[in-house]
Amino acid sequence: MIASLAVLFLTSIVAAWWLDDDPRFWPDGPPPLPFGIWPATALLGLLSWTIERAARVAATDRAVKYGMPPAAAGAARGAFVLAIGFLVLQGWNWAGMLAELPANSRSLYAFHFYALTVLHALHVVGGLIWHGLALRRPSTERLRNVALYWHFLGAVWLLLLANLLLLRVDHEFGSLLSLVSLSALGALTLMSGSCWWRAVRLLAARGEIGMAVLSVLFPPFAFVHVWARAEELGTERFVARWGAIHVSWMVALIFAGAVHAAWMRSLAS
Repeated sequence: MIASLAVLFLTSIVAAWWLDDDPRFWPDGPPPLPFGIWPATALLGLLSWTIERAARVAATDRAVKYGMPPAAAGAARGAFVLAIGFLVLQGWNWAGMLAELPANSRSLYAFHFYALTVLHALHVVGGLIWHGLALRRPSTERLRNVALYWHFLGAVWLLLLANLLLLRVDHEFGSLLSLVSLSALGALTLMSGSCWWRAVRLLAARGEIGMAVLSVLFPPFAFVHVWARAEELGTERFVARWGAIHVSWMVALIFAGAVHAAWMRSLAS
């Protein structure tokens, strides 16, 4: 579920970058961001910390398989209240953005602000429903799942906020943001390639020449093969590190492509 939601948010962000260079939608430049996004960010951080504390307290009380110890229950209820507070702040932010827009504005930036933050808020509402069910029928496993979901939404919010801030920065080809995105993509490509070559050498050293050749011809096959046999090959940590690098590489690829969307459109035309 988290993987599918991550794809949804990433595609929404890419759409923002792909369209933002069209001058028809930016007659007056981007309007200022509401100040309330900063306390809302702090509230989400506090929410994540609170629910993590509740999950840890519940997990350490081995005597409680179903239900929650009082300390964990109190922290979980506090996290629920914090999530409601975040939605209230978001309502204030939406009203603030409307107040800053000039009459008859056609700001695509404002559209992206509402599209991304409302999409995120809808998932916060879904989290509140799930959180409420966990409070009514508590268990340590359910609380851990709720905590994981809130951590994910917190990370998504930081990504959305960074996206809204970076959209305001010059990102022409050769700008600082352009160079940083390309440098990050290059560094992660080298790191992923190093992991791939290590996997090929590992398979060749074990005498699995056929698998090694397939891994050279089809690099993704190397990861899938080593991951599927991680316990046998003793590569659990290596595969976890490689997986994190590869996910970061895919995000960097999407971001670098989005930053250079206008340049790629000019090439295509």
